[in-house]
Amino acid sequence: MNDAISKWLRRCNSWKFVLFILLFSYVIALPSMLLDKPHPSAGPQILEKGAFFAFMTAVVVGPVLETAIFQALPIYIFRDRFKMKYPLIILISALFFGLMHWYSVKYVIMAFLVGLLFAYAYI
Repeated sequence: MNDAISKWLRRCNSWKFVLFILLFSYVIALPSMLLDKPHPSAGPQILEKGAFFAFMTAVVVGPVLETAIFQALPIYIFRDRFKMKYPLIILISALFFGLMHWYSVKYVIMAFLVGLLFAYAYI
């Protein structure tokens, strides 16, 4: 990808790149987090197994698995097997990522937008 943003991101050192993507993902997600009610499954049930288990599941294992299955895997499959171009691969990956977060329509849209950002950053 040769647009101005891609060129700027490629020139950034690692910490600037990660910081930019992280901050931009919060800019995308913040309106949804402020306007939407939490999903009932996000309640205290996970804490019944202990704070460490809840932390590891919510902050480490969950995001790594969902990123691998619903973002990286579609990127590899559609790039290597089907030889699709990157804009379409990014859309498909973000669509999978968004639909995997089916708590509400607002949340799906927010996850889709964040998925676009993450897939773009990954590629």
